[in-house]
Amino acid sequence: MKQITIVFLTLLSVVAGEFSNRGKQFLVNFIHGHVNSQTNDPIYHYLYVSSEEAGNITVETRSTSSHQGYLQDFVLESMQSSIIKVDENLSMSLGNRIEPKGVLVSATVEVAIYVTSRDSNGNPRESYTALPVTALSTSYIVSALWTNPILNVAAVQDGTTVDIRLNTSCPVFFNFNRKTYSSHDTIIVQLDLFYVFQLELPYDMNSNCDLGGTLVTSDKPVSVLSGSSRVVGNGACGYAVEQVIPVELWGNKFLVPDLYDISDYRIRIVAGHNGTDIFVTMNGEVSSGKTEIYFMNECGVMDLDVADRSSVSVVGSRGISVTQYSLELAPFGINVHSRAHFGGNYTVTPLAHSLSYVTILILTTAQDSFNINGKYPHLSMWSNLVGTIYSTITIPLAAGQHRLEASEAFLAQVYGYAVSGTYGFTAGYILDHLPSADLYVQRPYLPHHATQGTTETRRTTLHNLPTTTVSSRSTDTPVTNTMSIPPSASSTTTPGCHDKPGISCQILETSLHICRDPVLSFKYCERFCNLCQPCSVLQPCIPIIGR
Repeated sequence: MKQITIVFLTLLSVVAGEFSNRGKQFLVNFIHGHVNSQTNDPIYHYLYVSSEEAGNITVETRSTSSHQGYLQDFVLESMQSSIIKVDENLSMSLGNRIEPKGVLVSATVEVAIYVTSRDSNGNPRESYTALPVTALSTSYIVSALWTNPILNVAAVQDGTTVDIRLNTSCPVFFNFNRKTYSSHDTIIVQLDLFYVFQLELPYDMNSNCDLGGTLVTSDKPVSVLSGSSRVVGNGACGYAVEQVIPVELWGNKFLVPDLYDISDYRIRIVAGHNGTDIFVTMNGEVSSGKTEIYFMNECGVMDLDVADRSSVSVVGSRGISVTQYSLELAPFGINVHSRAHFGGNYTVTPLAHSLSYVTILILTTAQDSFNINGKYPHLSMWSNLVGTIYSTITIPLAAGQHRLEASEAFLAQVYGYAVSGTYGFTAGYILDHLPSADLYVQRPYLPHHATQGTTETRRTTLHNLPTTTVSSRSTDTPVTNTMSIPPSASSTTTPGCHDKPGISCQILETSLHICRDPVLSFKYCERFCNLCQPCSVLQPCIPIIGR
């Protein structure tokens, strides 16, 4: 039987008493995503889970026509990450449908969960930071994507009624339960725990269809995902998905740092209320720094393309959401969190088989306190965001765990590029409050026709993982920000790590500085640019446990 792998990956540590993306219970699910229509290759899904305390974690699923429900318990080690494997058939099927394919994750201690996916060749497809059930609510406005949009709504309680008021530019109708729906129509569905409603149009290579601004309301808390089942970029394709943040948790002051690539990027702004004024200021090498003013109403959507090496300040008179999309290779999306929601002290693990980076945004007065794995980047590596009191830095990440700490709250975006695929996520964030603070799904919950599989408990240890090396604060020699993984992070190379035959990487570096290009360096000069990593898809740094 084919298997899917769920991976629990990122950890956020915040000040005691603050609410955050950490929690003790999560309901996650996986959208249907197209990869190769000719070979019908599967997409493998992962959850990485990390905890600062030792404890136990349980993964529970419900039976479907192609999957036997099960309940599995595992042991969590303090300050370690685990990879838990689940049945591949829990991916949603193609089309508009309801299926019991939610995955309930319960822990005895607070954890942070990061969901990602990859194809059969190990190329990353997308990723998102999961919200705990206590952060779920009853009102969402989706950001979606501008091509082949997809929307998933999952229930965490039985007898949940969901209303979906479509806001769509799609030239065709959505068909569900023998009815057709178009823009401004409302689809009403009834869901029980584990059940997921998916809205998806058939794949169209030239799609300019959009679901941005669609309103999702419910009588009980739900989880909402939005994105694209297939998005094509510069030479690659994949699918993009983000977990939608409830409207009541939106902010109004955002700073969007540049992504490390050679392309422009796009931000999508969604308004949560009528009469919202939006103030946008772009600063960069080709940006003027002039502030533009826009007016938006509830469910309004606006896309803005931003020049490479530019940052953006976005201020709303009322709550808004901001999503950043890379336009390099297959576009990926990252929920940008407002300045009031910056968190602190994260442990992150980049995806194997990718050239990965972390971009940090922090108050300039606190930049000298930031450290990664106990090492302090030289101050010359930081760049001040023009017109702000913030500074940014991008650091390459080798395989393994990385601890990010500072004296002040900061934004941390983790993302990466492979030969054919990308991924990106926000490491973590704090919340104003928990909309469903008292919500907890009682377990074990083995529904009708679900049978308890073999329960196994394994310890997961991650000793001697490689870490990224950056300059110490005490060094007298400035370290230039070359954006290639330091040799110390790649002293053990994987078999097959080589430069493309017939290519002179020395000439390309001298003339084009290819090692500064995160995509071309990985594609043509992997060994020359010190990008060989000791972890691979078949031999990951973190042990895989589960089914």
